Amino acid sequence: MVALERTSTRQEELSKFIVVLEDDDETRRGIERLLLTSGYRVQAERNADAALARIRLSLPDLLLISTGASRENRLRIARQICTESRLRKHHLPVVIFCDADLEEGEERHVGNNFYLARPNNFDQLRALIKRLLAEPGRH
Repeated sequence: MVALERTSTRQEELSKFIVVLEDDDETRRGIERLLLTSGYRVQAERNADAALARIRLSLPDLLLISTGASRENRLRIARQICTESRLRKHHLPVVIFCDADLEEGEERHVGNNFYLARPNNFDQLRALIKRLLAEPGRH
């Protein structure tokens, strides 16, 4: 029974599409690689315009923003992407990495499906993503 549950979960993850916005090349490749090895379909973009163009082509199940911008600018970018794309009609979870505003390992829901997070390891990030994608209305 446990093997069946793992297979089912893995198949669900394979069908989930995540768009990553990260301006640092090395960090972007690392996040993309980690999400791909977790079984997600991933499109990693370097800037907000490229992420917005990607989202207009194919609606993701989750948007992950991890840029060098300040928290306020990350929130502005997230709101801009959600407003300018078809996402405003969907309940898309948006995870925004923040390093200065949160304690390591902390996450905070800030409304409109936006979550600030400072995971202390990839397992914590993976658990947050899995939980957000499993919420009702995300299938």
